[in-house]
Amino acid sequence: MKFPTWNDFSEKLSEFEKNIIVRKITVEALKQLSSGEHQFIKAYQESMMNYYFIWTQVYPQLAIAIDPIAATKIKAQLREIIRKMCTDWGTLVNYMDKIGINLRTYYRYIEDICLEQ
Repeated sequence: MKFPTWNDFSEKLSEFEKNIIVRKITVEALKQLSSGEHQFIKAYQESMMNYYFIWTQVYPQLAIAIDPIAATKIKAQLREIIRKMCTDWGTLVNYMDKIGINLRTYYRYIEDICLEQ
């Protein structure tokens, strides 16, 4: 599975909803952002994806945890990972919404994890 990275923004991205393009993110639009904005977005995006990668490694362990104490520890780990990932996701999505770029479709898989909690 390829995770989206900051470099993905250097290409044209289209968000699809019900097979209809609803928004295009272009290199030109991103060039209008300051270097501080780029760094802010990149930091939150990379942090969020790091937590997502950890979640993908820890979550499957829950299904094979036979010991109830081990399962409880894994659940506690997952809650903390999800809390941090969703905080980063919320900050990133809210900021991008403020500057007119909707990332909710692009990161729908993370949004689904956050909404389940």
